[in-house]
Amino acid sequence: MSNKPVDKATTETGAVEAVVKHSQTQAHETGNPASPVELAEALGESQELVARQAKEIEALKAQLSDGNKSTNNDILALAKAIAELSAKPAQQGPTEADEVNRSIDFNNQRTTIDGRSLLEAQAAVNSFRKEPKVPISIPKALQNTFGPYLAISVNGVRIAVNCDGRTYMINKTHAEHIRERIAKVDIYNAKPGEEITINA
Repeated sequence: MSNKPVDKATTETGAVEAVVKHSQTQAHETGNPASPVELAEALGESQELVARQAKEIEALKAQLSDGNKSTNNDILALAKAIAELSAKPAQQGPTEADEVNRSIDFNNQRTTIDGRSLLEAQAAVNSFRKEPKVPISIPKALQNTFGPYLAISVNGVRIAVNCDGRTYMINKTHAEHIRERIAKVDIYNAKPGEEITINA
C-alpha cells in the first residue's frame, strides 16, 4: 500500500468572502491521525476565520439597520406630507355669507330632480294602466284641425290617437280629455247660424 494523498480538506468563508483555505493535513488510506500540532494550527485558523466573519456580519447588520432607519424616516415624511395635504380644504372659490346657487350645486340638484320626476312619471303611467279602458274614436274630418293624430298629455303621460274614424280602447282619463278637446274645437268651429234654438 502506498501513502498516496486522497483529498485535501477545504473550508469556505461563506458568501461574504469567497476565500478558500486548504488544510495542510492529509488523509491517508491507512487512517493515521493528524498530529496535535497540525490540529492546533487548523483550530487556530478556523477561530480566526470565525472571528472575521462575525465582525463582517456585525458591520452588515449595522449598515442594514441604518438603511432601515432612513427608509422608515422617508416613509414617515411621506405620510406626514399626505396628511397635511388631506387636512387642507380644497379651494372652491370665494366664500360668501349668503347662500348662492352655483353651477355645481344646480347640476347636482337637477340630477336629483330629474330622478324624482322620472319616478313620478313612472308612477303616473302605472296608475293610468290600472284604469278601465273606454272606446274612443276621432273622425277623419278632424284631420284638418289636429293632423294625422290627436296627442293628449295628462300628468306627463302622452297618448296619441289616430284621426281615422276607427275605435280605440284607451284609459278613461285620456279619453275624457280627448272628448273635451274635440268639444272645444267643435265650439270654436261652430257658425252662429248653425245653432239650434228651441222656441217654447
